[in-house]
Amino acid sequence: MKLRADYHIHSTYSKNRHGKSSIEEIAERAYELGLEEIAIADHGPAHYLFGIKSNLISEAKNIVVETRKKYPNLKILYGVEANIL
Repeated sequence: MKLRADYHIHSTYSKNRHGKSSIEEIAERAYELGLEEIAIADHGPAHYLFGIKSNLISEAKNIVVETRKKYPNLKILYGVEANIL
């Protein structure tokens, strides 16, 4: 079975180094592995240890938009965890 997608990847926007790679590094590696889709899903701002700072969500989204241009054959989704529980 070939892995085609990964829908739960934390970037360095998740605090305290919970994500160890930048959005660009994640996309590059996914492309190298031949993935078709990825989803950056950083911890939401409500997570007290690892949550992305609210004021950085737009910045991360803009990086995703720019990274999509570099890897047009890789579908890159972006979101944050809702931390409902």
